[in-house]
Amino acid sequence: MNLNRQQRLFQQGHQPVFRVGFPDGSFAKWQRVRDRCSCETVDGQFYLTFTHRFGANAKGCTTYFAFCYPWSYTESQEQLSALDYRFRHCAAMRPGKAGPDEIYYHRELLCHSLDRQRVDLLTITDCHGMTDQEEDRFDERLFLERSNPRPRAFPGKRVFLVSSRVHPGETPASFVFNGFLEFILREADARARQLRRLFVFKLIPMLNPDGVTRVTIAPTAVVSI
Repeated sequence: MNLNRQQRLFQQGHQPVFRVGFPDGSFAKWQRVRDRCSCETVDGQFYLTFTHRFGANAKGCTTYFAFCYPWSYTESQEQLSALDYRFRHCAAMRPGKAGPDEIYYHRELLCHSLDRQRVDLLTITDCHGMTDQEEDRFDERLFLERSNPRPRAFPGKRVFLVSSRVHPGETPASFVFNGFLEFILREADARARQLRRLFVFKLIPMLNPDGVTRVTIAPTAVVSI
């Protein structure tokens, strides 16, 4: 499905989402607009029309509308911090001292954005083929946390790269990415175990964090390397 063809998405039932921000700073949960939308293209411009009923207690509140459920830079960083804690034992893994089927997880700073936000790189595989060597620092502009080690090298495995939020307005890409991340980290799933044995997965959750935080959809480059 071409996600750029928004008119077709809405014609097939896609609905915007909204949430209410209260005067005390709290928020309600995001939910779908209840009534079906209508849309049309006039002189090359796309128009979306829908009805929203504000509640009786809406005074002083702010209602936010979005194309789909958001996934922010802050949420991504919180998710990665939780994974760091879950797999904190991986930093001490060594060849021959870790079970071959154990999950190997490593997070590192690939580079900073122009706004000095993190562009993270995850390495996920299992311990089959682990060596004592670290991956090379092949570019002095990358992997900027010099005091932190690079991930272990697995020379017998091919690399599979997945990145998300190249265009920051494509929020559904984060949910696709998160689904794959959850899948590849399943310990009891035979499919995930086989993939970890065959490949080293390199995952970039947000390639354009400045666009995400600034809500910028224009195709401007915001990654500094």
